[in-house]
Amino acid sequence: MCATPAKVHSLVHNDATVKAPRSSPKPSKDRAAERLVARLKRTVHEETKRAGLAGKTLLAAVSGGPDSLALLHLLADVRHACNLNLHVAHLDHGLRDASTEDALFVAHEASQLGLPLSSERATLHAFRASRAGKGMSIEQAARTVRYAFLARVAAKVGAAAVAVGHTADDQAETILLHMVRGSGLRGLRGMQPISTMSTAAGSIVLFRPLLAVSRLETEAFCTAKRSSPRMDASNANSAFLRNRIRNELLPLLREMNPGVGGALVRLGHAAARDEDFLEQETEALWSTIARQTAESIDLDKKALLEAPAALRSRMLRRAYAALHGDVEGLEEAHVEAMGRTLRAGSGRFVDLPGGIRWHVHRTKAVLCLNTVENGSER
Repeated sequence: MCATPAKVHSLVHNDATVKAPRSSPKPSKDRAAERLVARLKRTVHEETKRAGLAGKTLLAAVSGGPDSLALLHLLADVRHACNLNLHVAHLDHGLRDASTEDALFVAHEASQLGLPLSSERATLHAFRASRAGKGMSIEQAARTVRYAFLARVAAKVGAAAVAVGHTADDQAETILLHMVRGSGLRGLRGMQPISTMSTAAGSIVLFRPLLAVSRLETEAFCTAKRSSPRMDASNANSAFLRNRIRNELLPLLREMNPGVGGALVRLGHAAARDEDFLEQETEALWSTIARQTAESIDLDKKALLEAPAALRSRMLRRAYAALHGDVEGLEEAHVEAMGRTLRAGSGRFVDLPGGIRWHVHRTKAVLCLNTVENGSER
């Protein structure tokens, strides 16, 4: 008969206590991964609460790439702590042979997390041939169709906001992109954690909880989660300006300053602080000199000319956004042309993008809907 061995916590030998061997410590690489996961969870948790979205329905826009995949898993990780009702959205742009596999991958990830999914396949070529998409590049058309899709799904599921996976790297690229295109201070802010966008399907609130997180960190997070994101080969296509900035301009700038990405993000923060103050002043001025109807906006010419230049340019952008729905397509060159005609006297006009005309009269300046869309100045 065999006796059942007793559990031994220590052995006594020659009056010395020999402890049972301890389990080996985790490799430093594993501990670093755990710290990263915990930090990113805290970031998303804090950003969600700061944005006032705790307890709300949130739509997660997921392409399947490392940034949006990390966003999806992080939101799923904090959903109970933040009392979130999550819904996943994926748009297949149909531009790559692998896009169908991307859609299937996102569907699998959503299913594994127990989350509902809304997915569609876009017809970009048909959209570009339509009146709404006429003259748009593939990049512009894809963006327009994507956000309209997100707006439709957000309205359908009652989402308070659409969460997108923009990172600190995207922020640096966006600020450089705005600089290259000739942006003013507003463009130097880059993207904000919370912003509103107008689309053909209505306005949506965009939530960006990862703006302080780098692309390397989202990739490391996916590795720590043992999740293999989809890689979009078109990100290497230099035909797109953003890709050229990411793959050519930023590496060149890093040779001059290895910390240029962080410097650009800090520039964005400084610009955002100044812009917030100027925006408050603009709103105060707007309430006293602007009169808006369904098809036009009248501005008091004398008061506009007497306003500081910084406020005057913002008033012009504010008027354009009020009529057009947003400032998409309006560049600094257009605002400067509007200012020139304002100072030049009555009878001058500028045709702006989006079929809007800026016309200066004797006592007022008028922004109105127009059929011309070529941005000409008279």
